[in-house]
Amino acid sequence: MKKIIILAFAVTLMFALVPVPVKVSAEGITVKEIVTGLEYNITDVFSDGVMTVRNADEQYGVIDKTGWIIIPFGIYRGIGNFRDGMAAVSNESGQRGVIDKTGQIIIPFGIYKQIGTFNEGLAFVENLDGQYGVIDITGRIIIPFGTYSIINSFRDGVAVVRNIYYQTGVIDKTGQLVIPFGTYSEINFFSDGMAAVSNENGQRGVIDKTGQIIIPFGIYKQINHFNEGLAFVENIDGQTGVIDKAGKVIIPFGTYTNDIGGYSYFSDGVAVVRNADGKHEQGIINNTGQVVVPFGTYKAIARFSNGVVSVINADWQPGVIDTTGRVVVPFGAYDGFTPFNEGLTAAVKSDGTLAILEISDPADSITPATEPQEQAEPNISENINTTNTPAAPITLPINFDTITSEQSAFAAAIVIAVILVSMAVIISFSYLLVKFIYKNKTRV
Repeated sequence: MKKIIILAFAVTLMFALVPVPVKVSAEGITVKEIVTGLEYNITDVFSDGVMTVRNADEQYGVIDKTGWIIIPFGIYRGIGNFRDGMAAVSNESGQRGVIDKTGQIIIPFGIYKQIGTFNEGLAFVENLDGQYGVIDITGRIIIPFGTYSIINSFRDGVAVVRNIYYQTGVIDKTGQLVIPFGTYSEINFFSDGMAAVSNENGQRGVIDKTGQIIIPFGIYKQINHFNEGLAFVENIDGQTGVIDKAGKVIIPFGTYTNDIGGYSYFSDGVAVVRNADGKHEQGIINNTGQVVVPFGTYKAIARFSNGVVSVINADWQPGVIDTTGRVVVPFGAYDGFTPFNEGLTAAVKSDGTLAILEISDPADSITPATEPQEQAEPNISENINTTNTPAAPITLPINFDTITSEQSAFAAAIVIAVILVSMAVIISFSYLLVKFIYKNKTRV
């Protein structure tokens, strides 16, 4: 009976002492490692909850955030980034088609020479005659071929197009012109309902989607795209400042400097800038111009997305900080990161394998990055071999936030309570077992 009791106690403790996963998060963002040991090469960021990767044989495949293969390696010669649940792919002959996340072919191979990335449910395509048109995610033709000579991706419900005379105009999703050709010599993509444009004299201004001039021409030499209601601009004297959508100067000119040619924009309420003292050190400011992370704190700072950004410290170690400057992934834990998107990133470990990190906040309100990004053509690999499906990844939850003393005490109390209840159950079970044996022995 003693052996039975010891065995029962051991089994009970085995279950009672298994750590109960508790979401431990200080104020702000929490980052945890959800998968590790993935032997792939990175080709893109997470999008639509999946990521295109390459294996050791240079074959393309697609994994989800748990590391499981959802599109096997070697089926397609190249796989683009998933958007709106769809991705452009190429076969061994170099023909283009479109698949969904189950691998089902939505647009057959050989119909189009080029297929752009889907955005807002639409993608531009080039037919075999070299004409451009627009299709939706079912493959239905929305804008007939040959209507426009060049069609860019849709943003904010509109797209910049060119006619056969290379004049620039803007269309809506039905293909109707909303800004006529020749009105402006150049039109940038729309963001926050606004776009920087150039007139025939090369002067810069800003218009809305109706074509109305919001920021007059000739005031600024350079104008970046608007994001979160703000845009970096460069005045006639070459100084950088920040304006809002009404043209009001929010951050005075000459306070900070930066690369005005597209790098500088606000995301998650902050922006990466350089100081104006000639040292060109990077720092982080909020949307009022207040310094959040002092200049020179880090050797390099990438772009914010999902409330975090990767940085490199003085020892050249990469880490991740949030918009307050708080370190959320320790320096040196990984050798590098893809940009966070949809709350996910692929991190490179020191042994060359990948881990997948996930971020969250107290409200669990992570959404895809909203800053405008140029569309990339599908990745093409010259090597095609048979499908190679590696073993399942190792899952290892790691939380980088520090557990507070209150949380530790609470967790300890739970464990002690479980142990006491388990011991009470064991004692009761033991008593009943002894009583049963005693009665049977008495009967014999």
